[in-house]
Amino acid sequence: ALKVDFTFVKDSHLNTEEAKRKRQTQRAVASLAKIYGHNIVFEGVENEEIFDNLMLLISELEISPLNVKFQGYFRDGTPKLWGGTT
Repeated sequence: ALKVDFTFVKDSHLNTEEAKRKRQTQRAVASLAKIYGHNIVFEGVENEEIFDNLMLLISELEISPLNVKFQGYFRDGTPKLWGGTT
């Protein structure tokens, strides 16, 4: 699986130039994962806005949700892992 490090996910939901670059990196890595048939893991999914934006990204790229996992603290403060199979 290709992993998108939390540094490229954290605060990527904000409306800043840095966040825009992070979203571009997410898109590039997700596109490569799709092209080469790899699963993808997004680390650092720490709030619902980030999760929703990543779900939109995988939908736009037409990546199967079964090929995507999300890691991070979300909702109740415990580590979560969402997604399909590895």
